[in-house]
Amino acid sequence: MRCFRSRPAGTLLSSRLGQAPHPLLWLARRSAHSQRPPSTPLPSTIVANYWDDVIRYSKDPNTYTMSDGTHEYSEKNAQFVRRLLSGSIRTRRESGDIMPALVTRQCCEFYESCNPHGKSEFLKVLAKDFGVDRAETISAARKYLEAEQGSKSSSVLHRRVESALRSSLAPLYDSFFTKVHRLPGGMRFLVNLRKDLVNLISEDSTHSLNHELRAMSEYLREKFQAWFDTETMDLKRITWNSEASVLEKVVEYEAVHPIPDWKALKQRLGPGRLCYGFFHSGLPLTPLTFIEIALVDKVSNNIHDIIESTPTINDEKQANTAIFYSITSSQKGLTGVELGNFLIKRVVKELQRDYPQITTFCTLSPVPGFRPWLETQMNLVEDRARSKPLFLAQEVHSLCTIRDKSDANAAQVLRELTSDDAWMHVPASRNLLEPILLRLCAKYILTEKKRMFCFDPVANFHIRNGASVARINWQADRSDKGIRQSYGMMVNYQYLLDQVEENNKHYLMDGSIHMVDPLEPTLWLGEQPPPHL
Repeated sequence: MRCFRSRPAGTLLSSRLGQAPHPLLWLARRSAHSQRPPSTPLPSTIVANYWDDVIRYSKDPNTYTMSDGTHEYSEKNAQFVRRLLSGSIRTRRESGDIMPALVTRQCCEFYESCNPHGKSEFLKVLAKDFGVDRAETISAARKYLEAEQGSKSSSVLHRRVESALRSSLAPLYDSFFTKVHRLPGGMRFLVNLRKDLVNLISEDSTHSLNHELRAMSEYLREKFQAWFDTETMDLKRITWNSEASVLEKVVEYEAVHPIPDWKALKQRLGPGRLCYGFFHSGLPLTPLTFIEIALVDKVSNNIHDIIESTPTINDEKQANTAIFYSITSSQKGLTGVELGNFLIKRVVKELQRDYPQITTFCTLSPVPGFRPWLETQMNLVEDRARSKPLFLAQEVHSLCTIRDKSDANAAQVLRELTSDDAWMHVPASRNLLEPILLRLCAKYILTEKKRMFCFDPVANFHIRNGASVARINWQADRSDKGIRQSYGMMVNYQYLLDQVEENNKHYLMDGSIHMVDPLEPTLWLGEQPPPHL
Protein backbone atom coordinates (compact mmCIF):
# COMPACT_ATOMS: atom_id res chain seq x y z
CA MET A 1 0.00 0.00 0.00
CA ARG A 2 1.36 3.40 -0.93
CA CYS A 3 1.80 5.75 1.96
CA PHE A 4 1.16 9.36 0.92
CA ARG A 5 2.62 12.01 3.13
CA SER A 6 0.76 15.19 3.92
CA ARG A 7 2.04 18.53 2.75
CA PRO A 8 1.35 22.11 3.71
CA ALA A 9 -1.06 23.67 1.24
CA GLY A 10 0.65 25.12 -1.79
CA THR A 11 3.88 23.14 -1.63
CA LEU A 12 3.06 20.98 -4.66
CA LEU A 13 4.39 22.95 -7.59
CA SER A 14 1.90 21.59 -10.11
CA SER A 15 -1.07 22.71 -7.99
CA ARG A 16 -0.07 26.33 -8.44
CA LEU A 17 0.10 26.50 -12.22
CA GLY A 18 -1.68 29.57 -13.49
CA GLN A 19 -1.35 31.37 -10.15
CA ALA A 20 1.43 33.46 -8.70
CA PRO A 21 4.87 31.94 -9.33
CA HIS A 22 5.82 29.27 -6.83
CA PRO A 23 8.82 30.20 -4.66
CA LEU A 24 10.89 27.37 -6.08
CA LEU A 25 10.08 28.37 -9.66
CA TRP A 26 11.36 31.83 -8.78
CA LEU A 27 14.45 30.21 -7.29
CA ALA A 28 14.88 28.07 -10.38
CA ARG A 29 14.95 31.20 -12.51
CA ARG A 30 17.40 32.87 -10.14
CA SER A 31 19.68 29.81 -9.99
CA ALA A 32 19.82 29.58 -13.78
CA HIS A 33 20.40 33.25 -14.55
CA SER A 34 21.56 35.14 -11.47
CA GLN A 35 25.17 36.30 -11.21
CA ARG A 36 24.94 36.66 -7.43
CA PRO A 37 23.14 34.99 -4.57
CA PRO A 38 19.40 35.79 -4.41
CA SER A 39 18.63 38.58 -2.00
CA THR A 40 15.50 36.84 -0.71
CA PRO A 41 16.25 33.93 1.66
CA LEU A 42 14.68 30.52 1.19
CA PRO A 43 11.33 30.24 2.99
CA SER A 44 11.95 28.33 6.20
CA THR A 45 8.95 26.02 5.62
CA ILE A 46 10.39 24.77 2.33
CA VAL A 47 13.75 23.93 3.89
CA ALA A 48 12.01 22.28 6.85
CA ASN A 49 9.84 20.20 4.52
CA TYR A 50 12.94 19.07 2.64
CA TRP A 51 14.64 17.80 5.80
CA ASP A 52 11.38 16.22 6.94
CA ASP A 53 11.39 14.28 3.66
CA VAL A 54 14.97 13.14 4.25
CA ILE A 55 14.05 11.84 7.72
CA ARG A 56 10.82 10.23 6.47
CA TYR A 57 12.72 8.43 3.70
CA SER A 58 15.37 7.15 6.10
CA LYS A 59 12.69 5.74 8.42
CA ASP A 60 10.45 4.10 5.80
CA PRO A 61 12.05 4.21 2.34
CA ASN A 62 9.82 1.49 0.90
CA THR A 63 6.63 3.58 1.14
CA TYR A 64 8.17 6.95 0.32
CA THR A 65 6.70 8.81 -2.64
CA MET A 66 7.39 12.19 -4.19
CA SER A 67 3.93 13.08 -5.46
CA ASP A 68 0.40 13.19 -4.07
CA GLY A 69 -1.65 14.42 -7.01
CA THR A 70 -2.28 14.19 -10.73
CA HIS A 71 -1.63 17.14 -12.99
CA GLU A 72 -3.21 17.32 -16.42
CA TYR A 73 -0.36 18.34 -18.67
CA SER A 74 -0.95 20.74 -21.53
CA GLU A 75 1.38 21.92 -24.26
CA LYS A 76 1.34 25.46 -22.92
CA ASN A 77 3.42 24.22 -19.98
CA ALA A 78 6.38 23.09 -22.14
CA GLN A 79 8.11 26.40 -21.46
CA PHE A 80 7.43 25.94 -17.76
CA VAL A 81 9.13 22.51 -17.87
CA ARG A 82 12.16 24.02 -19.63
CA ARG A 83 12.48 26.73 -16.96
CA LEU A 84 12.08 24.19 -14.18
CA LEU A 85 14.69 21.80 -15.62
CA SER A 86 17.01 24.68 -16.40
CA GLY A 87 16.79 25.77 -12.77
CA SER A 88 18.01 22.34 -11.71
CA ILE A 89 20.63 21.79 -14.39
CA ARG A 90 22.17 25.25 -14.76
CA THR A 91 22.66 26.03 -11.07
CA ARG A 92 25.65 28.14 -10.09
CA ARG A 93 28.01 27.70 -7.17
CA GLU A 94 26.66 30.77 -5.41
CA SER A 95 23.26 29.04 -5.18
CA GLY A 96 24.59 26.85 -2.36
CA ASP A 97 23.85 23.18 -1.80
CA ILE A 98 20.25 23.15 -0.58
CA MET A 99 18.59 25.22 -3.30
CA PRO A 100 19.68 23.01 -6.27
CA ALA A 101 18.43 19.94 -4.38
CA LEU A 102 15.09 21.65 -3.70
CA VAL A 103 14.61 22.66 -7.32
CA THR A 104 15.61 19.19 -8.54
CA ARG A 105 13.18 17.59 -6.13
CA GLN A 106 10.48 19.91 -7.41
CA CYS A 107 11.20 18.65 -10.96
CA CYS A 108 10.72 15.08 -9.75
CA GLU A 109 7.52 15.97 -7.92
CA PHE A 110 6.13 17.68 -10.98
CA TYR A 111 7.02 14.70 -13.19
CA GLU A 112 5.41 12.16 -10.88
CA SER A 113 2.24 14.24 -10.67
CA CYS A 114 1.85 14.35 -14.48
CA ASN A 115 -0.42 12.05 -16.44
CA PRO A 116 1.20 9.68 -19.02
CA HIS A 117 1.05 12.27 -21.80
CA GLY A 118 2.61 14.88 -19.55
CA LYS A 119 5.44 12.53 -18.63
CA SER A 120 6.10 11.85 -22.31
CA GLU A 121 6.30 15.56 -23.07
CA PHE A 122 8.59 16.08 -20.06
CA LEU A 123 10.95 13.39 -21.37
CA LYS A 124 10.94 14.88 -24.85
CA VAL A 125 11.87 18.32 -23.49
CA LEU A 126 14.63 16.79 -21.37
CA ALA A 127 16.07 14.79 -24.28
CA LYS A 128 15.80 17.53 -26.91
CA ASP A 129 16.73 20.68 -25.00
CA PHE A 130 19.21 19.29 -22.47
CA GLY A 131 21.42 16.98 -24.49
CA VAL A 132 25.00 17.73 -25.52
CA ASP A 133 25.59 21.47 -25.96
CA ARG A 134 27.13 21.28 -29.45
CA ALA A 135 28.12 24.93 -29.56
CA GLU A 136 30.08 24.50 -26.32
CA THR A 137 31.63 21.27 -27.62
CA ILE A 138 32.76 22.94 -30.86
CA SER A 139 34.25 25.83 -28.91
CA ALA A 140 36.07 23.46 -26.54
CA ALA A 141 37.36 21.39 -29.48
CA ARG A 142 38.77 24.48 -31.17
CA LYS A 143 40.55 25.52 -28.00
CA TYR A 144 41.93 22.01 -27.64
CA LEU A 145 43.28 22.06 -31.22
CA GLU A 146 44.78 25.49 -30.70
CA ALA A 147 46.54 24.26 -27.56
CA GLU A 148 47.81 21.17 -29.41
CA GLN A 149 49.16 23.26 -32.27
CA GLY A 150 50.70 25.90 -30.04
CA SER A 151 54.40 25.21 -29.53
CA LYS A 152 54.53 27.07 -26.22
CA SER A 153 51.42 25.57 -24.64
CA SER A 154 52.02 24.48 -21.05
CA SER A 155 51.00 21.14 -19.57
CA VAL A 156 48.61 23.01 -17.28
CA LEU A 157 46.84 24.51 -20.31
CA HIS A 158 46.67 21.09 -21.96
CA ARG A 159 45.01 19.55 -18.92
CA ARG A 160 42.59 22.46 -18.67
CA VAL A 161 41.43 22.30 -22.30
CA GLU A 162 41.20 18.49 -22.17
CA SER A 163 39.02 18.74 -19.09
CA ALA A 164 36.84 21.39 -20.73
CA LEU A 165 36.45 19.25 -23.87
CA ARG A 166 35.56 16.19 -21.81
CA SER A 167 32.97 18.13 -19.83
CA SER A 168 31.41 19.61 -22.97
CA LEU A 169 30.74 16.12 -24.37
CA ALA A 170 28.54 15.19 -21.40
CA PRO A 171 24.85 15.92 -22.02
CA LEU A 172 23.27 18.53 -19.80
CA TYR A 173 20.80 16.00 -18.39
CA ASP A 174 23.74 14.23 -16.76
CA SER A 175 23.66 16.95 -14.11
CA PHE A 176 19.93 16.37 -13.57
CA PHE A 177 20.34 12.59 -13.20
CA THR A 178 23.24 13.03 -10.77
CA LYS A 179 21.30 15.47 -8.58
CA VAL A 180 18.21 13.26 -8.59
CA HIS A 181 20.35 10.28 -7.58
CA ARG A 182 21.36 12.14 -4.41
CA LEU A 183 17.75 12.82 -3.36
CA PRO A 184 15.76 10.65 -0.96
CA GLY A 185 13.95 8.20 -3.24
CA GLY A 186 15.98 9.45 -6.20
CA MET A 187 17.12 6.03 -7.39
CA ARG A 188 13.58 4.66 -7.53
CA PHE A 189 12.49 7.80 -9.40
CA LEU A 190 15.21 7.35 -12.03
CA VAL A 191 14.40 3.65 -12.52
CA ASN A 192 10.72 4.51 -13.03
CA LEU A 193 11.64 7.39 -15.34
CA ARG A 194 13.68 5.07 -17.56
CA LYS A 195 10.80 2.60 -17.61
CA ASP A 196 8.60 5.39 -18.98
CA LEU A 197 11.37 6.28 -21.42
CA VAL A 198 11.69 2.68 -22.70
CA ASN A 199 7.91 2.51 -23.14
CA LEU A 200 7.86 5.83 -25.00
CA ILE A 201 10.58 4.68 -27.39
CA SER A 202 8.83 1.37 -28.12
CA GLU A 203 5.45 3.02 -28.67
CA ASP A 204 6.62 5.17 -31.57
CA SER A 205 9.95 4.26 -33.14
CA THR A 206 9.36 6.73 -36.01
CA HIS A 207 9.05 9.82 -33.80
CA SER A 208 11.33 12.66 -34.84
CA LEU A 209 12.87 12.74 -31.36
CA ASN A 210 13.40 8.98 -31.20
CA HIS A 211 17.16 9.32 -31.70
CA GLU A 212 17.46 11.79 -28.82
CA LEU A 213 15.24 9.65 -26.60
CA ARG A 214 17.30 6.53 -27.35
CA ALA A 215 20.51 8.41 -26.63
CA MET A 216 19.16 9.55 -23.26
CA SER A 217 17.93 6.04 -22.43
CA GLU A 218 21.34 4.54 -23.25
CA TYR A 219 23.12 7.24 -21.24
CA LEU A 220 20.96 6.51 -18.20
CA ARG A 221 21.52 2.77 -18.68
CA GLU A 222 25.27 3.34 -18.51
CA LYS A 223 24.86 5.32 -15.30
CA PHE A 224 22.76 2.51 -13.84
CA GLN A 225 25.45 0.00 -14.80
CA ALA A 226 27.92 2.01 -12.72
CA TRP A 227 25.53 2.53 -9.81
CA PHE A 228 24.31 -1.09 -9.70
CA ASP A 229 27.63 -2.91 -9.47
CA THR A 230 28.55 -5.91 -7.36
CA GLU A 231 29.93 -3.68 -4.63
CA THR A 232 26.67 -1.78 -4.10
CA MET A 233 24.24 -4.71 -4.31
CA ASP A 234 23.49 -7.16 -1.54
CA LEU A 235 22.82 -10.83 -2.25
CA LYS A 236 20.12 -12.13 0.08
CA ARG A 237 18.33 -15.43 0.34
CA ILE A 238 14.55 -15.06 0.13
CA THR A 239 12.67 -17.46 2.39
CA TRP A 240 9.10 -17.95 3.57
CA ASN A 241 10.09 -15.82 6.59
CA SER A 242 11.25 -12.84 4.51
CA GLU A 243 9.38 -9.53 4.71
CA ALA A 244 5.83 -9.73 3.33
CA SER A 245 6.52 -6.89 0.88
CA VAL A 246 9.47 -8.85 -0.56
CA LEU A 247 7.34 -11.99 -0.98
CA GLU A 248 4.60 -9.95 -2.63
CA LYS A 249 7.10 -8.60 -5.14
CA VAL A 250 8.39 -12.10 -5.93
CA VAL A 251 4.82 -13.16 -6.76
CA GLU A 252 4.17 -9.96 -8.72
CA TYR A 253 7.36 -9.90 -10.76
CA GLU A 254 7.96 -13.63 -11.45
CA ALA A 255 7.96 -13.71 -15.25
CA VAL A 256 9.18 -17.18 -16.28
CA HIS A 257 6.79 -19.47 -14.39
CA PRO A 258 3.98 -17.41 -12.80
CA ILE A 259 3.19 -18.07 -9.14
CA PRO A 260 -0.61 -18.48 -8.91
CA ASP A 261 -1.05 -18.24 -5.15
CA TRP A 262 0.66 -18.20 -1.75
CA LYS A 263 0.58 -21.99 -1.55
CA ALA A 264 2.64 -22.22 -4.75
CA LEU A 265 5.07 -19.61 -3.39
CA LYS A 266 5.49 -21.58 -0.18
CA GLN A 267 6.30 -24.70 -2.21
CA ARG A 268 8.97 -22.80 -4.17
CA LEU A 269 10.55 -21.59 -0.93
CA GLY A 270 10.21 -24.89 0.91
CA PRO A 271 12.58 -27.86 1.38
CA GLY A 272 14.81 -28.55 -1.59
CA ARG A 273 14.05 -25.14 -3.09
CA LEU A 274 16.04 -21.91 -2.83
CA CYS A 275 15.58 -18.32 -3.94
CA TYR A 276 18.19 -15.55 -3.96
CA GLY A 277 17.87 -11.92 -4.96
CA PHE A 278 20.00 -8.85 -5.51
CA PHE A 279 18.93 -5.83 -3.42
CA HIS A 280 20.09 -2.21 -3.53
CA SER A 281 19.75 0.43 -0.86
CA GLY A 282 18.21 2.82 -3.38
CA LEU A 283 15.24 0.46 -3.90
CA PRO A 284 14.80 -1.16 -0.49
CA LEU A 285 12.77 -4.36 -0.10
CA THR A 286 12.72 -4.75 -3.89
CA PRO A 287 14.58 -7.72 -5.41
CA LEU A 288 16.07 -6.19 -8.56
CA THR A 289 16.64 -9.66 -9.99
CA PHE A 290 16.03 -13.01 -8.36
CA ILE A 291 16.77 -16.63 -9.15
CA GLU A 292 14.85 -19.77 -8.17
CA ILE A 293 16.75 -23.02 -7.63
CA ALA A 294 15.83 -26.68 -7.16
CA LEU A 295 18.21 -29.01 -5.36
CA VAL A 296 17.94 -32.45 -7.00
CA ASP A 297 19.88 -35.66 -7.57
CA LYS A 298 20.05 -35.43 -11.39
CA VAL A 299 19.62 -32.89 -14.18
CA SER A 300 15.90 -32.13 -14.49
CA ASN A 301 14.19 -32.67 -17.84
CA ASN A 302 10.83 -30.98 -17.17
CA ILE A 303 9.58 -28.03 -15.16
CA HIS A 304 6.46 -29.70 -13.76
CA ASP A 305 8.49 -31.97 -11.47
CA ILE A 306 10.01 -28.84 -9.94
CA ILE A 307 7.11 -26.42 -9.50
CA GLU A 308 4.20 -28.84 -9.08
CA SER A 309 5.67 -31.76 -7.13
CA THR A 310 7.28 -32.29 -3.76
CA PRO A 311 11.08 -32.65 -3.77
CA THR A 312 12.40 -36.09 -4.71
CA ILE A 313 15.09 -35.92 -2.01
CA ASN A 314 14.37 -35.95 1.69
CA ASP A 315 17.54 -34.13 2.74
CA GLU A 316 19.07 -31.16 0.91
CA LYS A 317 22.49 -32.56 1.79
CA GLN A 318 21.72 -35.50 -0.53
CA ALA A 319 21.45 -33.21 -3.56
CA ASN A 320 24.30 -33.22 -6.06
CA THR A 321 22.73 -30.92 -8.67
CA ALA A 322 21.42 -27.36 -8.55
CA ILE A 323 18.85 -26.48 -11.23
CA PHE A 324 18.37 -22.77 -11.96
CA TYR A 325 14.84 -22.81 -13.34
CA SER A 326 13.84 -19.14 -13.23
CA ILE A 327 15.72 -15.85 -13.41
CA THR A 328 13.59 -12.71 -13.31
CA SER A 329 14.52 -9.02 -13.58
CA SER A 330 11.86 -7.03 -11.75
CA GLN A 331 12.51 -3.50 -13.04
CA LYS A 332 11.82 -2.60 -16.66
CA GLY A 333 13.76 0.60 -16.05
CA LEU A 334 16.90 -1.53 -15.63
CA THR A 335 16.53 -3.15 -19.07
CA GLY A 336 19.99 -3.72 -20.53
CA VAL A 337 21.75 -3.44 -17.16
CA GLU A 338 23.73 -6.61 -16.52
CA LEU A 339 22.52 -8.03 -13.22
CA GLY A 340 21.52 -11.65 -13.88
CA ASN A 341 24.98 -12.80 -14.96
CA PHE A 342 26.51 -11.49 -11.72
CA LEU A 343 23.66 -13.07 -9.77
CA ILE A 344 24.29 -16.59 -11.11
CA LYS A 345 28.01 -16.45 -10.36
CA ARG A 346 27.42 -15.11 -6.84
CA VAL A 347 24.80 -17.77 -6.14
CA VAL A 348 27.11 -20.54 -7.34
CA LYS A 349 29.66 -19.36 -4.78
CA GLU A 350 26.99 -19.40 -2.07
CA LEU A 351 25.93 -22.92 -3.01
CA GLN A 352 29.52 -24.17 -3.06
CA ARG A 353 29.94 -22.84 0.46
CA ASP A 354 26.63 -24.09 1.91
CA TYR A 355 26.26 -27.30 -0.13
CA PRO A 356 29.79 -28.49 -0.94
CA GLN A 357 28.48 -31.84 -2.20
CA ILE A 358 26.79 -30.14 -5.20
CA THR A 359 28.97 -30.52 -8.29
CA THR A 360 26.54 -29.90 -11.16
CA PHE A 361 25.11 -26.44 -11.85
CA CYS A 362 22.58 -26.43 -14.64
CA THR A 363 19.56 -24.48 -15.88
CA LEU A 364 16.17 -25.59 -17.11
CA SER A 365 15.45 -22.75 -19.47
CA PRO A 366 12.63 -21.78 -21.84
CA VAL A 367 13.20 -21.17 -25.55
CA PRO A 368 10.92 -18.13 -25.99
CA GLY A 369 11.87 -17.34 -29.57
CA PHE A 370 11.73 -20.80 -31.16
CA ARG A 371 8.09 -21.08 -32.24
CA PRO A 372 7.86 -17.50 -33.62
CA TRP A 373 11.10 -18.14 -35.54
CA LEU A 374 9.87 -21.46 -36.96
CA GLU A 375 6.54 -19.99 -38.02
CA THR A 376 8.41 -17.23 -39.83
CA GLN A 377 10.58 -19.82 -41.59
CA MET A 378 7.50 -21.80 -42.62
CA ASN A 379 5.98 -18.64 -44.09
CA LEU A 380 9.14 -18.19 -46.15
CA VAL A 381 8.90 -21.81 -47.35
CA GLU A 382 5.30 -21.36 -48.43
CA ASP A 383 6.20 -18.10 -50.20
CA ARG A 384 9.24 -19.79 -51.80
CA ALA A 385 11.41 -17.05 -50.28
CA ARG A 386 13.70 -19.35 -48.31
CA SER A 387 16.88 -20.25 -50.22
CA LYS A 388 17.79 -23.36 -48.19
CA PRO A 389 15.46 -26.27 -47.35
CA LEU A 390 13.93 -26.12 -43.91
CA PHE A 391 13.12 -29.83 -43.63
CA LEU A 392 15.21 -32.91 -44.32
CA ALA A 393 14.02 -35.27 -47.06
CA GLN A 394 12.77 -37.93 -44.64
CA GLU A 395 10.97 -35.26 -42.62
CA VAL A 396 9.11 -34.08 -45.71
CA HIS A 397 8.20 -37.70 -46.46
CA SER A 398 6.91 -38.29 -42.91
CA LEU A 399 4.81 -35.12 -42.88
CA CYS A 400 3.32 -35.88 -46.28
CA THR A 401 2.60 -39.50 -45.34
CA ILE A 402 0.52 -38.54 -42.32
CA ARG A 403 -1.74 -36.60 -44.70
CA ASP A 404 -1.72 -39.43 -47.28
CA LYS A 405 -0.57 -36.94 -49.92
CA SER A 406 2.78 -37.24 -51.63
CA ASP A 407 2.64 -33.65 -52.87
CA ALA A 408 1.57 -32.05 -49.60
CA ASN A 409 3.38 -28.94 -48.39
CA ALA A 410 5.45 -30.01 -45.37
CA ALA A 411 5.33 -26.55 -43.76
CA GLN A 412 1.57 -26.38 -44.17
CA VAL A 413 1.16 -29.86 -42.66
CA LEU A 414 3.30 -28.95 -39.64
CA ARG A 415 1.35 -25.75 -39.16
CA GLU A 416 -1.97 -27.59 -39.30
CA LEU A 417 -0.83 -30.30 -36.90
CA THR A 418 0.32 -27.78 -34.29
CA SER A 419 -2.53 -25.28 -34.68
CA ASP A 420 -3.73 -26.42 -31.24
CA ASP A 421 -2.28 -28.65 -28.52
CA ALA A 422 -4.28 -31.77 -29.49
CA TRP A 423 -1.18 -33.28 -31.17
CA MET A 424 0.51 -33.55 -27.77
CA HIS A 425 -2.12 -36.07 -26.67
CA VAL A 426 -2.08 -38.18 -29.87
CA PRO A 427 0.85 -40.66 -29.79
CA ALA A 428 1.17 -40.89 -33.59
CA SER A 429 1.40 -37.11 -34.04
CA ARG A 430 3.64 -36.67 -31.01
CA ASN A 431 6.08 -39.36 -32.15
CA LEU A 432 6.15 -37.95 -35.68
CA LEU A 433 6.88 -34.38 -34.60
CA GLU A 434 9.36 -35.10 -31.81
CA PRO A 435 12.52 -35.69 -33.92
CA ILE A 436 11.58 -32.94 -36.38
CA LEU A 437 11.01 -30.24 -33.75
CA LEU A 438 14.03 -31.33 -31.70
CA ARG A 439 16.31 -30.96 -34.71
CA LEU A 440 14.84 -27.60 -35.70
CA CYS A 441 15.13 -26.33 -32.12
CA ALA A 442 18.79 -27.39 -32.04
CA LYS A 443 19.35 -25.64 -35.34
CA TYR A 444 17.68 -22.52 -33.98
CA ILE A 445 19.83 -22.43 -30.84
CA LEU A 446 23.14 -23.27 -32.50
CA THR A 447 23.01 -21.52 -35.88
CA GLU A 448 20.48 -18.68 -35.82
CA LYS A 449 22.53 -15.60 -35.00
CA LYS A 450 22.08 -11.89 -34.62
CA ARG A 451 25.34 -10.01 -35.06
CA MET A 452 27.31 -13.19 -34.35
CA PHE A 453 25.37 -14.02 -31.17
CA CYS A 454 22.44 -16.37 -30.49
CA PHE A 455 19.14 -15.07 -31.77
CA ASP A 456 17.27 -16.55 -28.81
CA PRO A 457 17.58 -14.13 -25.85
CA VAL A 458 17.74 -16.81 -23.15
CA ALA A 459 20.35 -18.84 -25.06
CA ASN A 460 22.39 -15.68 -25.62
CA PHE A 461 22.21 -14.80 -21.91
CA HIS A 462 23.48 -18.14 -20.64
CA ILE A 463 26.03 -18.84 -23.38
CA ARG A 464 27.44 -15.33 -23.07
CA ASN A 465 27.64 -15.98 -19.34
CA GLY A 466 29.90 -18.97 -20.02
CA ALA A 467 27.42 -21.86 -19.98
CA SER A 468 27.52 -24.86 -22.30
CA VAL A 469 24.54 -26.29 -24.18
CA ALA A 470 23.78 -29.67 -22.60
CA ARG A 471 20.39 -31.00 -23.65
CA ILE A 472 17.08 -30.13 -25.27
CA ASN A 473 14.12 -31.61 -23.39
CA TRP A 474 10.97 -32.75 -25.18
CA GLN A 475 7.61 -31.72 -23.64
CA ALA A 476 9.40 -30.17 -20.68
CA ASP A 477 6.84 -27.37 -20.27
CA ARG A 478 3.30 -28.40 -21.17
CA SER A 479 1.74 -25.14 -20.02
CA ASP A 480 -0.02 -22.87 -22.51
CA LYS A 481 2.93 -20.51 -22.35
CA GLY A 482 5.44 -23.29 -22.96
CA ILE A 483 3.50 -24.60 -25.99
CA ARG A 484 3.13 -21.08 -27.34
CA GLN A 485 6.84 -20.32 -27.01
CA SER A 486 8.55 -23.55 -28.05
CA TYR A 487 6.07 -26.42 -28.51
CA GLY A 488 6.87 -27.29 -24.88
CA MET A 489 10.64 -27.75 -25.24
CA MET A 490 13.18 -26.49 -22.71
CA VAL A 491 16.98 -26.47 -22.66
CA ASN A 492 19.59 -27.39 -20.06
CA TYR A 493 22.53 -24.97 -20.11
CA GLN A 494 25.28 -26.33 -17.87
CA TYR A 495 27.81 -24.18 -16.04
CA LEU A 496 31.03 -26.18 -16.15
CA LEU A 497 32.92 -24.06 -13.65
CA ASP A 498 36.39 -24.75 -15.02
CA GLN A 499 35.28 -23.73 -18.53
CA VAL A 500 33.01 -20.74 -17.87
CA GLU A 501 35.58 -18.00 -18.51
CA GLU A 502 36.97 -19.72 -21.60
CA ASN A 503 33.48 -20.23 -23.04
CA ASN A 504 32.65 -16.59 -22.43
CA LYS A 505 35.83 -15.42 -24.15
CA HIS A 506 35.30 -17.54 -27.27
CA TYR A 507 31.64 -16.57 -27.56
CA LEU A 508 32.44 -12.86 -27.41
CA MET A 509 35.31 -13.23 -29.89
CA ASP A 510 33.61 -15.24 -32.64
CA GLY A 511 30.22 -16.48 -31.45
CA SER A 512 31.48 -19.99 -30.67
CA ILE A 513 29.04 -22.11 -28.67
CA HIS A 514 30.40 -24.83 -26.40
CA MET A 515 28.60 -28.18 -26.21
CA VAL A 516 28.75 -30.57 -23.28
CA ASP A 517 28.88 -33.42 -25.86
CA PRO A 518 30.77 -32.15 -28.95
CA LEU A 519 29.72 -35.15 -31.08
CA GLU A 520 26.00 -34.50 -31.13
CA PRO A 521 25.79 -31.33 -33.28
CA THR A 522 26.70 -33.35 -36.40
CA LEU A 523 23.64 -35.50 -35.79
CA TRP A 524 21.39 -32.53 -34.98
CA LEU A 525 22.19 -30.63 -38.15
CA GLY A 526 23.07 -33.44 -40.57
CA GLU A 527 21.04 -35.77 -42.73
CA GLN A 528 19.85 -37.94 -39.84
CA PRO A 529 17.10 -37.29 -37.32
CA PRO A 530 18.70 -36.44 -33.95
CA PRO A 531 18.72 -38.69 -30.92
CA HIS A 532 17.00 -37.54 -27.75
CA LEU A 533 19.20 -34.66 -26.69
